[in-house]
Amino acid sequence: MNLLKACGYETEVKSDISFKDTKNKKVLQAAQLGIVNGVGNGRFAPNRPVTREAAATMLYRAAKLLGISPNTESVAFSDMDEVSPWAREAVNCISAMKNGETAIMQGVGNNTFSPKGMYSNEQSYITMLRIFNLYMGILTK
Repeated sequence: MNLLKACGYETEVKSDISFKDTKNKKVLQAAQLGIVNGVGNGRFAPNRPVTREAAATMLYRAAKLLGISPNTESVAFSDMDEVSPWAREAVNCISAMKNGETAIMQGVGNNTFSPKGMYSNEQSYITMLRIFNLYMGILTK
């Protein structure tokens, strides 16, 4: 939520937004904005590692909220058949949102995305910075 706050988005949490396993205000705000949905049955699973396909989905939703849309062709990753159906659009779009030559989220090498691979803290920092820079570039045009 710090990315959205940096971009001027503030939201109060409505009382009808909740998860059984977290009361974290930033998670609830992200749910209210449609960035996160949880893992089902009213749970968010805050301690579960985030997969690359889940990260792509959240990043794509945040980018759309900021008015960022694909501006180039998506990458035809060789392992797209391993991407869950609910994440395919996001993986395609997030790889087609570029600031210069760099996509918000890229593959891991050898033309693979590794959708079930873990999304590291370092990857999170880099992709959030790329969204912010792309957003700032849109504002200054």
